[in-house]
Order: sequence, then structure tokens, then C-alpha cells
Amino acid sequence: MSEFIEIAGVVARNEQGEYLLVQEKIPEAYGKWNLPAGHIDEIEGKPELPTQAALREGNEETGYEFELLDDEPLLVDDQTRPGYRFHTFWARVVGGELRVDHNEILDAGWFDLRAVMELDQSGEMRADWQAAAIRKAEEIYENPGN
Repeated sequence: MSEFIEIAGVVARNEQGEYLLVQEKIPEAYGKWNLPAGHIDEIEGKPELPTQAALREGNEETGYEFELLDDEPLLVDDQTRPGYRFHTFWARVVGGELRVDHNEILDAGWFDLRAVMELDQSGEMRADWQAAAIRKAEEIYENPGN
């Protein structure tokens, strides 16, 4: 059993160079922007793989179906929030359509890199690891194969 509460999510970039974010509804992060992400669940008594949880959570929060571009995480962060470990995976949308479950999410949308960084600098992102994962995705996109 992990010493951490495990969270997994996706970093999705569209053809226009925009990144998918969701706006939190939960009280402790109300109105903050986040990557589509959530808890790694137990399935038949075993924890999901982080990759499975990232795909499931991305779909649940946005309505999109995703394909991971790499099974290795873009970023694993266990420093931002004590007791939590965040796994983020590079993904692309392969189906579905944007729909928001208003029981969990206030809004969702696509933001260019500049807008994401402005949200981060203004404190409107839930935590620093989301922008860090997007910056890393942008580096990979700009320098494939490195």
C-alpha cells in the first residue's frame, strides 16, 4: 500500500497548441483550474495503473476519450501537497466531445500556453505541478526525440 494518496491525470494539447483544463468545483479548490485528473482507484482489490486512472479521469471530467502518447509520466510530483503523489501523462484526444459533469466540475476549456502561464502566475491554477507538466509537454512538443 502506498504511503501517498495517488492522483493521475492527462496533459492534452490540441492542434492549435492549446491545453485542456478543468475548473474545480470542490470546496478546497473552488474556481481553480486544473488538469483533468483524479484518484487512482482500486479495481477488484488492486490499484489501477496510473495510466489507466489518467485515461479514466480525463474521460470522466471532460467527455473526451484520450490516448496516451507515452506510458512514462511527464511529471511525478510528491512535493506539492504532503501525502499526495501526482502522475501526469502526455495524451491526445481521440474521440468524444467536451461535456462537463457539473456535479464535479464548473467549466472546462482549451487554453494557449500564454493563458496557462497567466493563470499560474495569478494563482488561478490549483497547484504549481499542473503548469510544470504543461511546460514539460511544451518542451517535448518543441523538441521531439530529446
